[in-house]
Amino acid sequence: MNRAWRVRTTRPASTAATWAVLLLVAMLQGFRDRAATPAADLVLGCAVAAVVIDLVWSWWAAGRAEVEVVENPTDGTAGEPVACDIRVSRLRGSALLAMTTALNRPTVHVRRDEVGRLDAVGSRGRALGAGFQIVATGPFALAGVRRRFAMEPLVQPLLLAPRPEPWPDALARLQQLRTRGEGDGVRGVRPYVPGDRMSSVHWPSSARSGELLVREPDIEQLEVVVAVELLGPATRGESTAGGALWLVRALLAAGDRVVLITLGEAGLVRNEVADTLDAGRQLAEATFGILWPDDPPEDVTVVLR
Repeated sequence: MNRAWRVRTTRPASTAATWAVLLLVAMLQGFRDRAATPAADLVLGCAVAAVVIDLVWSWWAAGRAEVEVVENPTDGTAGEPVACDIRVSRLRGSALLAMTTALNRPTVHVRRDEVGRLDAVGSRGRALGAGFQIVATGPFALAGVRRRFAMEPLVQPLLLAPRPEPWPDALARLQQLRTRGEGDGVRGVRPYVPGDRMSSVHWPSSARSGELLVREPDIEQLEVVVAVELLGPATRGESTAGGALWLVRALLAAGDRVVLITLGEAGLVRNEVADTLDAGRQLAEATFGILWPDDPPEDVTVVLR
């Protein structure tokens, strides 16, 4: 069973709404100075009292709160939500919980000791931690306290694969670099479509069915070595990673064996990938840099940059 993650906390701090309310109070003070009436004194007194109550309430609510990541997934895709199970303990009342390291900072409403699911959205890479913040407001919702939580190791590392990006040019270039070997056997027949060669028509089957049928030959399974070299700028490198994942998926769907070469923190990484998940994990940990200073090895089928 995975050990829960308890984060270090920072001191609570006031929210932006607090400063807005204080500005409003200052404006009311100026109004009171110009119009010294019992009504102005009452409005100003109520506003100050509400702000003070909200600040004390929210500080009391979030001052001792702790965030615990109960469970987080091991795999995800960059830019797509990844659900983590979060528990907030020692919270008085309720508050808003946000993941500050996520791209869109999703926010959920949490209560003490409840386990909720917080959707995180991150960029490609290996996520070892996450940042959170709790925002608690008082009963009048005029002011509040924000508490930030420092990053600590996650329950388990989260690998965010690149978002697949169609790269038909790379697939066409790969098909030009290699030729598929066709076996002598016939896998089956299929209906004729315009463009098929007449020599591939299977006449006995066509005569029995009354329509043109063509032979589908056995296709030899090939080993395709794909090297992915991530170069700057960052947008170009991330696009290359996404295109590589799309290309590997297309090759695997065609029945090819795919060997993926990337650059990792410890050097060159070369693995035969069994499925898209394996490829996504390797590309998630791929780093920027040049694979080979000179020409690539002879067995490399294609280098994607």
